[in-house]
Amino acid sequence: MKNQIEHIGTIQKIAGDTAYVLVEQSSACSACHAKASCTASDSVEKIIETQIVGDEKFHEGEYVKVIGERKLGLLAVLLAFVFPFSLIIVVLLTLNAVGLPENWSGTLALASLAPYYLILALFKKRLKRQFQFYVQKIEN
Repeated sequence: MKNQIEHIGTIQKIAGDTAYVLVEQSSACSACHAKASCTASDSVEKIIETQIVGDEKFHEGEYVKVIGERKLGLLAVLLAFVFPFSLIIVVLLTLNAVGLPENWSGTLALASLAPYYLILALFKKRLKRQFQFYVQKIEN
């Protein structure tokens, strides 16, 4: 099993040793011949900030490969979905056990996300250093 996640994209902008790559993420059925009449197909374009390493020269409009570590994908899912969901459930169950009315428990459980995302925002620079993506030329 590969320990890397790879996507093909187009360089939109280069600034120093950073390349901004446009990657199209699409569902498996978006390539289907019947996608025009189907509501299940979807695709989203995202710009990924990548690092240029080595002596290779890149230019805007070039097709490249964006590479990231697979374990970072798991960490991203934990930070974005699992931890916030767990926090809501724990706060909700705790406040219900204390005897707070359900409407207050639900509101406070949702409000508990504000400090969580504030803490993530405070560690933004540290997380950005950890979530590094690299750009690589596509071999012909």
